[in-house]
Amino acid sequence: MISDMDTEGARALLKRFGKTLNRRELADRICSYADMMGADIFTQRAADELIRLTRPADVVPDIYREYRPVVRDGIRLLFGGLSPERLSLLMADQVKMAEDAPVAHRLTELARQLPTLHKLGQIIARNRHIDPGLRSWLTGLENGIHRTDAGEIRETVRRELGNYMAPFSIRIDDAILSEASVGAVIGFNCTDPASGRASRGVFKVLRPGVREKLQEEFALLEKIAGFFDRHRSRYALKNFRFIETFRDIREALADEINLTGEQAHLSRAAGLCKKGKPVRVPVLLTRFCTENVTAMSLADGDKITEVAMSPAERKRCAQALFDAIIWQPLFSTDAATFFHGDPHAGNIYGVRNRRGQTEPVLLDWSLAGTLSRTERLHMTRLMLGILLEDGLLICEAVRALAGDVSVSEGQVRAASREIMARPAWRERRLMSRAFYFIDQLALSGIRFPRDLLLFRKSFFTLEGVLHELDPDFSMDACVFKRLEGLFAEELPRRWIGFMVPRLDRPEYYKSLVSNTDLQWLFFRLLLAFARKGTGLLTESTSLLIRQAPGGLCPHPVCTA
Repeated sequence: MISDMDTEGARALLKRFGKTLNRRELADRICSYADMMGADIFTQRAADELIRLTRPADVVPDIYREYRPVVRDGIRLLFGGLSPERLSLLMADQVKMAEDAPVAHRLTELARQLPTLHKLGQIIARNRHIDPGLRSWLTGLENGIHRTDAGEIRETVRRELGNYMAPFSIRIDDAILSEASVGAVIGFNCTDPASGRASRGVFKVLRPGVREKLQEEFALLEKIAGFFDRHRSRYALKNFRFIETFRDIREALADEINLTGEQAHLSRAAGLCKKGKPVRVPVLLTRFCTENVTAMSLADGDKITEVAMSPAERKRCAQALFDAIIWQPLFSTDAATFFHGDPHAGNIYGVRNRRGQTEPVLLDWSLAGTLSRTERLHMTRLMLGILLEDGLLICEAVRALAGDVSVSEGQVRAASREIMARPAWRERRLMSRAFYFIDQLALSGIRFPRDLLLFRKSFFTLEGVLHELDPDFSMDACVFKRLEGLFAEELPRRWIGFMVPRLDRPEYYKSLVSNTDLQWLFFRLLLAFARKGTGLLTESTSLLIRQAPGGLCPHPVCTA
């Protein structure tokens, strides 16, 4: 394998070395063979042996067996591009494990050393529609792999905060609290010298060597994505967006290693935890923050999906998360709204307040985005068009969201017909349809702003968390309930809009829905019920009856 002797002999030799040498010594011994046989030959043989030991395709359930080749080849390409030094460390880790170690355990250990692989596993785990067994294993990646040396993390903090350590009596914990793709979190206690008040917080620090690892892996991601894109006919994922997906992984990891960027996001997100807001965010401890260390208050709890709560409390937490992550960014009166870009369960903790109630705390603000009021207006127009099945309104909203005049109405209509004919479309509800629609249009080649696509990803990620918290939670029902309150709040302005039609524009309302929109929506729903021969009214229809001023009138866009 790594010498001139036969493969079995080389394996036996490594096994013997693995019993007597520590990880670093064993890796150095393996790496020395790269000079003897040449880096190219060593890389090929080491990559082959890692594939043999970890068997990445085996972890893919039979239901997805057609995707095993892309998993195997992708990891093989990744191994084949790593330096001999990193390959030697990966080999040392595998050799020192028990011979009968489960494949899943071997792959988890592997992911710990490959941030891009770790992040990809986390992203896949957030799809609640995948095989439960596979998802359960992948979800373990969100909980962290506690193997980073706490001593190295403490040393980084001491080096960065040298002038504060003694005056504030900073005492760093012995053990790491959590660990993710690129960072580790460790607790600390300190005392304010001015007030004498003791407090507890956490330091978030990048794992040692992670920047160097990512620099190497980012270059490999481009090559791997290009390979799959050129040879997509070989694989089952013929329409998968290899280049875009790998770019998303790269951007997400680049954001995660930018601690000063996350600190700015945390400062901006502080408004979410003001009095009356449904969730909390960690308090940034600015004086202890540097380019390489983020200090913040401790969220003393557990993953929101693992906290013991009554059904009523789970519903309340689901509602609070929906309000904070989806409703407020969409229907705020602010010119630009800020949102959390990665609300998976590992980034949402449940913390008990003084009243004994569980409050959601949004952690990890490395990924965050902004939506302009104009983008939110067109997003609302898209949802309205989908609800009305109004092709022209959908086309106008999509072209406005894309901000690309080269996107033709015919292109959108053709893609829309194909998307709406799919079973996946019919199975979804209104809000999910809107974001699925954007997702599939992006797949067809229509480009949208980065933050809009991030919000789409945030929606689907949160959808899975809410389903775990409360399987009966309905985003659509929640939206209609919230809109009822908004419409009532807007009644004075709506009556003015009814009396002065030129003032009846959607952007003049917080709900971004005009009187004319409401009247036409009610008209279409009434026709639909008449065709079905029923007098029953849904919650949304009764809402429209109560709130829409004026009579019935056709929508001008639809009749144009």
